Amino acid sequence: MATEKKRVWDRTKAYKEMREQMIADLKGAGIYNAYFLDKVDRFMSLWVRSKELEEDLAIRGIRVEYCNGSQRGETDNKSLDRLMKVYDRMDELHRQLGYQETVKAGRQAQAKMNADGEDDEL
Repeated sequence: MATEKKRVWDRTKAYKEMREQMIADLKGAGIYNAYFLDKVDRFMSLWVRSKELEEDLAIRGIRVEYCNGSQRGETDNKSLDRLMKVYDRMDELHRQLGYQETVKAGRQAQAKMNADGEDDEL
């Protein structure tokens, strides 16, 4: 059985950029403190786990073979269920960090800009 080299997700450029952006967002919102910094670190830890689970699903698929003594067959890859739970927790942390309101405000501003732009064309 060949050993596959695992990617170290917390050392990637994407990880560093996302964490830095979240910290900048905290500072911009005036809520840069230990409480919210811990939430950013928890979010990033879950992000790493989500990438590992996604990687497992890409390699092994959503169904995996098992061998339990004389019993053989296929079963669901538990990574799929775990990934959904990780996504749910990430969404919750995202809301606690205020991103839900930020996204909502951004969508409202975009809709207003689109509506204003349409009026200008008439």
